[in-house]
Amino acid sequence: MDSKLLWKDEYCLGHNAIDFEHKKLFDIANQIFAIGNPRVNSERIKGLVQEMYDYMTHHFEHEEKFMAEISYAEASEHKQKHQKILEEMDKVRSNGEGFNVLEMNLEYIMQEWFAVHILNEDKKIMERIESYELKLYYRYCRPGLHS
Repeated sequence: MDSKLLWKDEYCLGHNAIDFEHKKLFDIANQIFAIGNPRVNSERIKGLVQEMYDYMTHHFEHEEKFMAEISYAEASEHKQKHQKILEEMDKVRSNGEGFNVLEMNLEYIMQEWFAVHILNEDKKIMERIESYELKLYYRYCRPGLHS
């Protein structure tokens, strides 16, 4: 299967569960792009688009729970960005304009919304964790070295 969306190492956050979920979303999108004849496979396309929407919703809920667990200060803003992506996905899901438009819109969402979101927004969460873990390390493991 030719992938229209390529997973890049730079998308990895270092959090196994979240990275797995991100990769799965790319995989579902690529399954849609790999469908040969959209007329023959229209039910399959609808099913995959719904699966992607559902899995994206699940992923965002998981990520939002994680942000709450680490008391991420920008969680509210991050959640609003998730909502925007879901709104865009909902437009794709309810699209009646044909496969080419669906494919174009989905590619846009995955590249311009989702990939950029991972690189800009999700990476901030991991930076927050790294900063927090470093503070804990110096506080408990090297108490004389922290400022």
